[in-house]
Amino acid sequence: MTTPEPAVVVVSAVGVADAVPDAVVVHLTLEVVADEPGPAVSRAAALLADVLAVLDTAGVSERRTTGLDVNPYWDPRGGEGPTGHQAQYSLQVVVPDVATAGELVQRAADTAGTALRVHSFSLTVRDLAPHQAAARADAVGACRDQAAQLPDAAGLRLGRLLRLVEGGGDRLFGVQESGRASRAMGAGPSTEAGTQEVAVAVTATYALLDQAAETAQAQTAPDRTAPD
Repeated sequence: MTTPEPAVVVVSAVGVADAVPDAVVVHLTLEVVADEPGPAVSRAAALLADVLAVLDTAGVSERRTTGLDVNPYWDPRGGEGPTGHQAQYSLQVVVPDVATAGELVQRAADTAGTALRVHSFSLTVRDLAPHQAAARADAVGACRDQAAQLPDAAGLRLGRLLRLVEGGGDRLFGVQESGRASRAMGAGPSTEAGTQEVAVAVTATYALLDQAAETAQAQTAPDRTAPD
């Protein structure tokens, strides 16, 4: 005789928590063109030292090299063959002060001149852990609320939690209010952090108990309180 599978209810929910960005990640490149590779690299290295000095003055220590390339350079206006060599030095910088990040980029641009290229300027939350914890709690509570609403219509009662799985992983789910940049004359672009949503998806499995069966079992069970 096959044993019937226990009745369960499976629910999923996404919990969210607001996080205020506390840093700006800037990807920039120094591009220098010279007749020969050596002078191009030397000039890029000199400009890099100047830009790093600006970062040091601002107390920005979190940075890393993301690329160093030297290639033949073709004049975009056309012509046959390369007209020199281009050295490209790429750097990722994490600015811990959102409010002054735009001003710092402006200072770097003033230092490096036309050699500086800013490829991206993005807001980030450096420590997601407390926001993830809040989002998890929100998701688990939502699962519990959903599960409690379903059994009554089927004449069942919600039992214990059998399985709890974090599905879909932790992720920066979306931008509720994106950061904004506006031009401030003489000081570079100003930046407003806004807020971002940190989301966690959770799937919960609960046992379902048959209320009618429980009632019948209780009625037919011997009264253990009566004397023998």
